[in-house]
Amino acid sequence: MSRITKNKKRIDPRYFLNETMYRDSLNENQEAIQAVYAAAKEYAYNRFDKTMAEAMLQKINDLFIQGGRQEDQAVAEAAKILASKYGKADAADVSEIEAQLRSNMSNI
Repeated sequence: MSRITKNKKRIDPRYFLNETMYRDSLNENQEAIQAVYAAAKEYAYNRFDKTMAEAMLQKINDLFIQGGRQEDQAVAEAAKILASKYGKADAADVSEIEAQLRSNMSNI
């Protein structure tokens, strides 16, 4: 068996256990965000012309790139963007679109 030299620096893995947990939660969150984006894409292409849909999806994508969003928050922000097609978003429209996005997500 080889000996560890006296001045050898060793890394204690106990200090890095929480990083794998964090990485796993990021992967789960990424899957949820992708599902929200797919549902928003389906909604946008069914409701708007192609250029308007692509502009809205770009705004949604820019929000998701910033990160730090859970699924519920992502759905709410995507619904606000889709509801504000020409101006300010009405609360009733936002809740209706949220329900539609959740329905689309369950179908995907």
